[in-house]
Amino acid sequence: MSSSAKVHDLEALTRIREALAAFGADVREALTAADADIQRMVDWLHDELKWWQKEVHRRQDLLGQARNALNHKKLERMFGRKPDVTEEEKAYRRAKARLEQAEQKVERIRKAIPEFQRAVLLYQGPARQLSAYLDTQLPRSLHWLDAKSTVLEEYVRLAPPSGNAANETAPQAQPDAVPASVRRGGGEEVDPLATVGVETEPVEEDRHEPEHESGPNP
Repeated sequence: MSSSAKVHDLEALTRIREALAAFGADVREALTAADADIQRMVDWLHDELKWWQKEVHRRQDLLGQARNALNHKKLERMFGRKPDVTEEEKAYRRAKARLEQAEQKVERIRKAIPEFQRAVLLYQGPARQLSAYLDTQLPRSLHWLDAKSTVLEEYVRLAPPSGNAANETAPQAQPDAVPASVRRGGGEEVDPLATVGVETEPVEEDRHEPEHESGPNP
């Protein structure tokens, strides 16, 4: 098994860390914006409820005025007159419809507030978990990536050269040249293999060569 590691791209961990850090920043911004939107919605609902409640009281007064005007016009009949109450009746119906509209608004907002609060509670559970991850796990993950990047950079800096490069630069040992034969002091040739106890086979004679040339046939 090889004890070396194949490191192809040291910048990969750096890019992952930058992406993770950017993700954390975006999520924090989104959570902050969501909390602000929730608070604005809560404030708006309560403001709307107060406004329509006041509007109910105001329109009740307007309806009372329209009713009094209509009744006052009808009382003229008691004196033998025939007043035209068309406009007063229209004003009364219009005031009554506007009051009913305001009362419906109040009722809808009163129902919407607890429904919205339940939705906020459903959102806040996962949102708190995500916020806790950003506060605890994300810094640990970033620290882990930093440590791994440092280790890999140190490994690459101290790594030995590859085996091929070492083989190319190392000089190759040449075997000592041994002469085929040496001469003894008396001039006799001696097989060097025989001097070290290596037996040599005798050279066979070529059996196909004739021992002497044949003469002409008689």
